[in-house]
Amino acid sequence: MFKKVAWLFIFICLLHLNPTSFAGREGSALFPPDSILVENIPFDSKPGTIAILGDLQRTSIWETLLGREQNDEERELILKSINLDSPSALVLLGDMVYEASNINQWKYFDRLLYPINKVNIPILPVLGNHEYYGESRIVAEEINKRFPQFTRSSWYSRTYGSTALIFLDSNVDELDNIEWQQQKFWFNRVINKYESDNNIKNILVFSHHPPYSNSLLTGDEIEVQEAFLDPFFKSKKTSAFFSGHAHTYERFLEKGKTFIISGGGGGPRVLLNVEKGCRKDQCTLPSPRPFNYLLVNETETGIIITVKALDKGKQDFYTLEVINLSKPI
Repeated sequence: MFKKVAWLFIFICLLHLNPTSFAGREGSALFPPDSILVENIPFDSKPGTIAILGDLQRTSIWETLLGREQNDEERELILKSINLDSPSALVLLGDMVYEASNINQWKYFDRLLYPINKVNIPILPVLGNHEYYGESRIVAEEINKRFPQFTRSSWYSRTYGSTALIFLDSNVDELDNIEWQQQKFWFNRVINKYESDNNIKNILVFSHHPPYSNSLLTGDEIEVQEAFLDPFFKSKKTSAFFSGHAHTYERFLEKGKTFIISGGGGGPRVLLNVEKGCRKDQCTLPSPRPFNYLLVNETETGIIITVKALDKGKQDFYTLEVINLSKPI
């Protein structure tokens, strides 16, 4: 029995290290690299509440055999709660399904998001590592028919009131070097564009992989730090950097900027490093932390972020914390 579990663990590790090697995927690029030409498209001129949610994927059968939790009930409660909040937009921080070439998993995703789509709430996702799992042709078809912004690029930007939203593709292992460099160039350019735009007061950045994390499974993403944090820190208008991937909730302050991981959408939760030398987390709850999503509102003085939380096996949501980010300029 021990040998079977050991081999199963090795198989899952290999799958995560090179998820497409078992699917016969060809090439490293999933989407065409013409993002530099993508214009910013305002999707709503009236500011309202933006909901943010990460790591929706179901736990695979292989993970459940290793004892990882399956959170179907909590996941459905989260989407129902978000729908009751009536946001003007929903940002998904990646890992929407476990394997992006599995059509049945996308059907589950569609049922889950039906209340949101029914009332035409715009969905603005970033791509997680699970969105690259499987046969590339099927992956592209399933993603592009749900999110047409990805037919041109896997990174893009939008404006919302006086707030700019920048969505990155942090999957450095899935983009070739030219694409990664193009995205870095684009990010610098779009940051500078919003810096010089007097109508933009705040800039929010979204990626799947977090620059900083105390997760025992993932930790800091050095490539994300090196590619995007220098212009993020230099900008006077950047307020917060949001990520998922870590299946938890964390909040860090670095050089006066806020970094939030909201990966509590239903994926199996993880434990956090609390040993000496770990990053100082503004949230002091023990792990695994509650399921969570964020509500972001633009105000006259800046940005207010409300963290909604749900405990395992419970029905009622509560406010974990409220973060007030004053206007950068």
